[in-house]
Amino acid sequence: MKDAANRNVPLVRIYLLGQCCLERWRSQGWETVSEMGWQQRRVRSLFACMVSQTSRMMGREQLMEALWPELDVGNSANRLNTAVHGLRQVLEPELERPANSQLLRLEHDIFMLAQQRQVWVDADAFEEWLRLAYAAQDAQSREHLLLQAAQLYKGEFLAEERTLSWAQARRSTLQRKWIGLLLMLADVYEARSAWPEEIEVLERLITVDPAHEAAVRRLMHALVRLERPAEAAHVYQCLVTKLAKLYGTEPLVETRQLYASVCKKMQAPATFSSPLSALAQPISSLRSGTAPYALSEDVFLAQIPSLVRTTWNLKDRASRPELVGREQEYEELCRTLHSLQQAPSLTPHMFLLTGEAGMGKTHLAEEVSQYAQELGWVVLWNKVLEEQCATPYHAWLDVLRLLRESELLPQHSETHIVNKNSQTQVLSRWQREYVTLAAVESLLHEQECFSLREDLLKWLDASCGQKPLLIVFDDAHWFDRESIELLCYLVRRLCKRPIAVMVTCLTAELMRNQVLQTLIADLRRDQLVQLVRLQALGDGQIEDLLAHVPSSLVADIKKQVGGNPFLAWELAAALGRKARNLSQRSAGDSQVTLPRSIVAILEQRFCRLSLCSQRLLRKCARLGSAFTLQQVLQLGAEYDEDEILDVLEESLQAGLLAEDGMGDAIHYEFRPPLLACYLAQCYD
Repeated sequence: MKDAANRNVPLVRIYLLGQCCLERWRSQGWETVSEMGWQQRRVRSLFACMVSQTSRMMGREQLMEALWPELDVGNSANRLNTAVHGLRQVLEPELERPANSQLLRLEHDIFMLAQQRQVWVDADAFEEWLRLAYAAQDAQSREHLLLQAAQLYKGEFLAEERTLSWAQARRSTLQRKWIGLLLMLADVYEARSAWPEEIEVLERLITVDPAHEAAVRRLMHALVRLERPAEAAHVYQCLVTKLAKLYGTEPLVETRQLYASVCKKMQAPATFSSPLSALAQPISSLRSGTAPYALSEDVFLAQIPSLVRTTWNLKDRASRPELVGREQEYEELCRTLHSLQQAPSLTPHMFLLTGEAGMGKTHLAEEVSQYAQELGWVVLWNKVLEEQCATPYHAWLDVLRLLRESELLPQHSETHIVNKNSQTQVLSRWQREYVTLAAVESLLHEQECFSLREDLLKWLDASCGQKPLLIVFDDAHWFDRESIELLCYLVRRLCKRPIAVMVTCLTAELMRNQVLQTLIADLRRDQLVQLVRLQALGDGQIEDLLAHVPSSLVADIKKQVGGNPFLAWELAAALGRKARNLSQRSAGDSQVTLPRSIVAILEQRFCRLSLCSQRLLRKCARLGSAFTLQQVLQLGAEYDEDEILDVLEESLQAGLLAEDGMGDAIHYEFRPPLLACYLAQCYD
C-alpha cells in the first residue's frame, strides 16, 4: 500500500462495467484479487452502492434501505455490518483491525469510501474521460479522450444486480452516456471522412440498440460512401424487421428515402424483401462453387406451394419424427417426474433443456409432457416470443390465464384457497399494477414484487391440490428480467409441491442473457435444477432418423447438417418433395432448394454476429464449406490480421465455425456445413 502511495497510483482498481474484478497494487504491478471476500455478492453490492453516489458517502439507514428493503431493521443491520467488515478486509487485507480502515470510514453513522485517487473505479473514470472529451476544443484531443472512455466501457454496470433501483438507475445512466459517446465518436470520424472507423463504431451501437434509427441511417450513409450499397440495404432490412417486431411500425420517411436511393444505386427496385425470401444454394453447389440466382417471395411460393414449416406442438404431434438419439435424456426426465410425484421434497423442480437451434429441445419437451399427461399431470405449455421480452411478466400472465381457464382451481373459496372471483381480481391487478407499472418504471417496489409472487404461489398451491402440474416455457431465453426473477423465486419455493417447471433455451442466447445465466447458476449450485444439454447426433443416429430415406441421399445429408436432427429431417423432406420417386435419385443428383424452415434457423444464428463478422463469413462461403486460415487472410485483404482473428474467434464462440489443426495447418469448417451454401446464395 505504501509503495502505491509513493508511486502516486491508486491502492486498488475495481472494474464494474461488464465484469466484477478487483486489482490490488503490488511492487511488481497490478494483481487480480481472487479472495473469497470479494466473491461475496453482498460485499460487491455494498461497494457498488457506495460508488453510485457522487460523494461516495451514504448513511447507515440509507444503505440498509437501498440494499435490503424487504428485511426488518435488525436483519438488515446485521447484513450491513457483515458486508462492511468483508469489504474492509478486501480493500485493506493487511489491517489487524478492519475497523481502522482508512478506505471505508464510519463517522456519525455515515459511511465514507475513499475517493478515486485511492480507490479507482472504472465507471467513474469512464465518466471523467467523457467529461473531458466534451470540454475538448480540438477534434484530435476529443477523439483521444473518447477512445480512452470507450476502452473502459466493457458492458453493463454491475450486471449481476438486477433487482435494486439504484443499480438499475446507474446502469441506465452509464449506457446512455456510452451511446452518446459512440455517436460523438462517429461525428469525429465523419468529419475527417474516416468511413471504416465510423462504420465500426456505429456497428457497436446497433449491436446494443438495433432499433436506433439515426445510427442505422448514418451507417447506411457510410457504407454507401465506401461503395458498399448491398450492405447498406441489408442494414435497412434488419431495421425494418426489428421495428416491426418491437414496435409494430416502419422506418421514418427519411430512412425509407435513403434506402430508395441505395436501391437506385444498386439498380434494383426499391422494395423490401427479407433474406428469408431468398432461396438457399443447392447442396451440389457446395462442390461446384456455383449458385443459382435469388428468387422473389412470390416466385418461391409459386414454385414450391407446400413448403411451409410444420408447427410442432402437443395438439399436432403426428407430424413430428420419432424421437431418435434422445432416449437417455427422455428416460432421465421421465424418472425425475415420477420421483417428483412421489416425493416432491427430494427432487429438482426445474428442468433446463439447452442446445443449438434444431437439436430437438422442443421435441424432447413435448415427449416428456406427453408422458406427464399419461401419469395424470396437467401440462401448461407457453411459447415465449422475442417481441414479448419488453413486456414485464408476460410469460407468467399467460400461465395465469391458462390456470384460470383450467378446471384445476376450486370454484368456492375456503380460508386461503383462491376462487374464480379472486382469480379475476388478481389477474386484473397483475395487468393493472404490475405489468403496466413495470413497463413505465425502471423497477417495481420490493413490497409489490413480493405481493405479486405470493399471488402466483397461492394460485399454484390451489392448482396442484387437484393434480400435479407441469409448466413448460419454450424458448425461455426470451424471458424479460422480471419473469426470470419470478421463475427463480418460485423454483425455490416448490420443494414440497408436486409442481415442475421445464424450460428450453438456445445455448447461444442463454450465454448472452447474463441475468438468466447467473440465476440458473445459483439454482444449480443449490441442486434445484436438472440440466439437460442436447448435443449433435452421431452418424448412426441420423441414419436411424432417416431410415425411410434412400442411403445414397442419407450419406449426402449427413455431410451437410452436422448432426442437427431438425436440419436432417427438413432437408430429407425437401428432397422428397423435389422427386416423386426418391429411389430413382443418385447421390450426385442432390440439387434441392433449401426450405424456409432451414433458412430461418441459419439466418437466426448468423444474424447474431457482428456486421464485420457477417461480411467476412459471406466471403469465406465462396470457398466452400471448409477453408484455411491463409485463404481467409488473402480473402480479407482490407482487414488486418487481428481483426480477422477476432472475427474467427467470435464465429467459433457462436458455434458457426469449427477449428482443426495447429499453426499453418489450421483450417475451419462451417457448422453446419449447410451454412456455407445458405450464405453463398442469400448474400451473393
